[in-house]
Amino acid sequence: MRTITASCIVVVLASLLAVAQTTSYTLSDWSCGIVVWAHKLPDSSENFIQRLTEAAETAFGFWGYDVPMFAEEPYDEAKALRVYDPALGAERVIPPLRWNNREISPVVVFAFQNEISMRDTLGLTGLFGAAWCRFPMSQGFPDAEPWIWEIGAGSRNMICPWLTPIETLIHEDAHWFTTEWGSHLGVAANDLPNYILEGIAETTTVYAKDANDAVYDRLMAISWAKNNCLSGSIDGAMRYPVGKSLVSYLVETLGTDGFLATLMNWAWRPVYMAGLYQADWRTSLGLPASCPE
Repeated sequence: MRTITASCIVVVLASLLAVAQTTSYTLSDWSCGIVVWAHKLPDSSENFIQRLTEAAETAFGFWGYDVPMFAEEPYDEAKALRVYDPALGAERVIPPLRWNNREISPVVVFAFQNEISMRDTLGLTGLFGAAWCRFPMSQGFPDAEPWIWEIGAGSRNMICPWLTPIETLIHEDAHWFTTEWGSHLGVAANDLPNYILEGIAETTTVYAKDANDAVYDRLMAISWAKNNCLSGSIDGAMRYPVGKSLVSYLVETLGTDGFLATLMNWAWRPVYMAGLYQADWRTSLGLPASCPE
């Protein structure tokens, strides 16, 4: 077994070395994982990392939890991240994080100069602002440059330009929180209705957004609810304002702990949960309790 394991390690390192020879990415440490700069370290790197940390603290803090931090040794080696560092010419080991009495994988943040660079590297043609990925990068972005797959092989990846606004970083970190909270319950974040998933992220950013955004989002939610009922999912961008309106209402009604306690049911019984809360939510918007037929 030891011979096979050693051979596998040699193969992996050789693969990483081969990929590194064709790339020019740069790595930076941060308190919850590692930042991958594509393709060079910008002058504003420290500011971006500071905003990353602030966003993570805000996202987890909104729900009453501390942000995950690096685990002390000894730790579960399987949870560690191994990344080839071109600057060192060697592999680096990023320890797992400790959160909620368990060890979780560190986060990889892919920071790009702008959206054009991001789309080109990921093999995309459409508009793309920022994302939290709960899967290996090869699954979500099959046409991305190979080094993206190597570094983003885990299931906790954030992708964004380094000038991304703080509210967007908080939004994506809220998806991270939802991922960890769901995993703690045995629920995949993707099992949640998309308006609950995005509603959590939008509600978490409420204090970082302009007051006019809140008014606009409320009007959008009211406009949608006049003609629609909650179901398993909401098509298009409307899942953001509708989700924010519903989740904000549930947090105000149930409290953060009370709302989080409902997530398992939202994942497993979304139709029942929508029926349970829909009438009162609609009333809170000044609409008739019953849905339009």
